[in-house]
Amino acid sequence: CYPASSEGLAGTAVVGQVVRFTVDGPAAMEREGRVVRIGPSIERGDRTQLVEAEVGNQDGALVVGAFCRARIVTAPAQPVLAVDKRSVVSFAGVDRVFVVEPRSKTDPTPVAKGRIVELGRTIAGKAGPEQFEVLRGIAAGDRIVADATGLAPETPVQVGN
Repeated sequence: CYPASSEGLAGTAVVGQVVRFTVDGPAAMEREGRVVRIGPSIERGDRTQLVEAEVGNQDGALVVGAFCRARIVTAPAQPVLAVDKRSVVSFAGVDRVFVVEPRSKTDPTPVAKGRIVELGRTIAGKAGPEQFEVLRGIAAGDRIVADATGLAPETPVQVGN
């Protein structure tokens, strides 16, 4: 596979990086390989740099000369904390997420307590609803209210699975 890197990304590809690509055709398939060589120059015509990737073909499904669309993974995805859009309540420019906690140390009744959060990017939902990345305000493992529409602080809630 010979993916080309645009001039603006020249220097970001490194030997050993993962390359993910899809081969066009009736039985479109996704494959993964590794960068093995990087061209020494930028092509004048289209301002790209040639990158060579090595890909296994044990099943013989790949055909020499087939066209593919490749992506060089320069920064692997990092897990982020995200909440469903319906979990966020915005008022007067302040974003809050309701966390389920005991009412007090002496009263274990679960209630919704609003926490101010700092939101990052919006994550488009492929199979589900749109989500927001949460940068600050809640932590992984916090139990949050899935739909906070119309919810007031200290409202008793029922905890489900």
